[in-house]
Amino acid sequence: MRELEFLPEWYPILRRRRGLAVTQAWVTAVLMAALCLVGVAEHRRVMAYEATSTELTAEMNRTRAQLRMLDEQLELKKQLEQQSLILSKVGLQVDISRLLGEIAHLMSRETFLLEFRAETEETVRPSEKNGANNSRSRADTRSGNAAEDAPCDRKLRVKLVCVAPSDVDVANFLAGLTNKPFLEQVAMTYAKDRTQSGRVMREFEITFQVNLNTPSAE
Repeated sequence: MRELEFLPEWYPILRRRRGLAVTQAWVTAVLMAALCLVGVAEHRRVMAYEATSTELTAEMNRTRAQLRMLDEQLELKKQLEQQSLILSKVGLQVDISRLLGEIAHLMSRETFLLEFRAETEETVRPSEKNGANNSRSRADTRSGNAAEDAPCDRKLRVKLVCVAPSDVDVANFLAGLTNKPFLEQVAMTYAKDRTQSGRVMREFEITFQVNLNTPSAE
């Protein structure tokens, strides 16, 4: 005998639809959760890319700053090399007023300068033996400025004629000049008595020289 069904016909359909709705809701929730997880992961990856990009930008800025500093240093080095080349050709410059000031500082109050003479002396250095042997073979290829590029010794030769009341003042003045490191070959040429206005003094002549070569040229 067939069992009686007291439920209406629409109720099973409603249960099936309800089950489908619940399943669809769970699937939707799972998909939304997955999308959120993927979004969080992508956001973290984007943040990591942004941090890496910021670090790379900062590194590039530091590199540009270092390159600018290197360019400035290279330009400064080039200028210094040009100045050194010019100095090697023209030699060091000596301030005569300062030199006279140093001489006056070493003199005693009773010592007087009668004559001061300074002249620059240039001497071309002899070339090396190998250069001398090959000079003929290179004679046709030398330019007209070869003589200017040749190494040259430059000296400032100074001659002083002074008078002092005694040999002690002369010796002290000579010792003071000798102790100056920038004065070379300090020597007394002569010393003799000199009578003026009834007073007997010592007239003497001292010569020395100043090296005008630049340190790089030596």
